[in-house]
Amino acid sequence: MGWCCQKRSEEKRYFHQSGSQEKLLKILFSTFYIIMTKLHKNKLAALLLIMGIMLTTLFYQVTSENPEERETCTKNNQIIIIVLVIILIFLVIIVIILLCIYSHPNKKEVRNKLAENEQRKEELQQQLEKLQKELAWRKTQFKSVWMKAPLYADWRKELFEAVNVILDAATAHPALLCEDGKRVTWREPRQDLLDSTQRFDSLPCVLGQLDLRRGRSFWEVEVKNARSWDLGICRDNVMKKGRVTMSPQNGFWAIRLYEGEYWALTSPETPLSLKQRLGKLGIFLDYEAGDVSFYDMTDGSHIFSFPKITFSGALKPLFRLWSSDSGSLTICPGERIRRTSDVLIDIPNQLS
Repeated sequence: MGWCCQKRSEEKRYFHQSGSQEKLLKILFSTFYIIMTKLHKNKLAALLLIMGIMLTTLFYQVTSENPEERETCTKNNQIIIIVLVIILIFLVIIVIILLCIYSHPNKKEVRNKLAENEQRKEELQQQLEKLQKELAWRKTQFKSVWMKAPLYADWRKELFEAVNVILDAATAHPALLCEDGKRVTWREPRQDLLDSTQRFDSLPCVLGQLDLRRGRSFWEVEVKNARSWDLGICRDNVMKKGRVTMSPQNGFWAIRLYEGEYWALTSPETPLSLKQRLGKLGIFLDYEAGDVSFYDMTDGSHIFSFPKITFSGALKPLFRLWSSDSGSLTICPGERIRRTSDVLIDIPNQLS
């Protein structure tokens, strides 16, 4: 009876240990399978898999607790166990090294990616050079016909000289106050000033000190704080006394804002349609060409150009306020001219 109990105890221990070894085998095979899938492109993958299976099987046989299998093993198998453990450790080290190597990007792929990026960069550079050449060509076309197509203030400014306009207080109507030579406002009560032939006494106007006798000139005036005004140029010898109608026939080339409407002071007056309320007005004068043009300097759009005329004598910048609630006009300081290489502008087909 004792012998039977001992035999059953050994069998239970054997089956328990066999189940543990089977679980170990499954874990080992799963590990090797995962490693091989990571290294499926490596030629050593198949060899490592075969060696792993052989070593695992041999290790299972040598370490088996089955009495029959244990009788077939000699004491020398202990040496085999040690060797197998060493080989397994060596294989694990190799696998780790290979995983580290293959976890990094392939050098060939990196080189190909860099080559693609370099090629793309060259293509973009070529496209940029092409656009710059096209822009230069269109700019040349614009300059050759700019009088026929006064469309872009930024390009027009490159052909004109920005002048420094200072208000001439000696010409100012008594109701106008010139501040620092750059800003004109309405003043009540009127100033008690000495009368002179140069001072306006009916039209509430003031002129700039600058004499314009040649070349291409432009200046800008901030009008966002003004509700009614006239701006432009006039002859130096216009009538300053008595009732005067502002028109080219009388030596005035100007545009007007009055009661929310814009007008060109032609004869008769020409109504102007603007997309938005003016914030900054640009006045361009080409003396030799007899051209006076006005631009919205906020968006660079053309507003109006007077018919060509032959000028003689000096011309003056002109400023007018209508009443005490007209607000103020401010001459803008000279700004750096933006070059056309800084922006891309689409030229209308009529210039192509």
